[in-house]
Amino acid sequence: MQVGESATITQTGAATVPGTVASVGLLPGSSGFAVVVTSDDPLATQLLGGVAAQVSITVLTSSHAVTVPLSAVTRDTAGSTSATVGVLGADGTVTTAKVTLGAVGDTRAAILEGLSVGQDVVVGDRDEALPTSTSRVTNNRGGGPQIQMFPIP
Repeated sequence: MQVGESATITQTGAATVPGTVASVGLLPGSSGFAVVVTSDDPLATQLLGGVAAQVSITVLTSSHAVTVPLSAVTRDTAGSTSATVGVLGADGTVTTAKVTLGAVGDTRAAILEGLSVGQDVVVGDRDEALPTSTSRVTNNRGGGPQIQMFPIP
């Protein structure tokens, strides 16, 4: 996170306004950090002092990309933008597509190259860690890995 990134400030019953990260600082004695978000929007005056608000900060975006659930992605190596995704063909067979990752969030990954809108991807158990090509996916609940098909919107 860095100064200048876009944010949205929402306070239930008051307003939702655009904002900007004004400062980012470390909190002494912790791994956390303090962030100050400001807004020049005239509606910001409707926000109530001393009342909790939700702030969403956009830290990474990808344009002209399709998104898939993280469980569909296997990175070549940890932190790499090169990955593979299982794609379900019209004949029911699964092939592996090499893809280039863009922004990766908590639940979804942007695919910049390698997939098209309308393809079906194979997703695994969402409770399992995101695998790499050198890791092994296991399922401690028995019955083998949980697989489902997910159409790309």
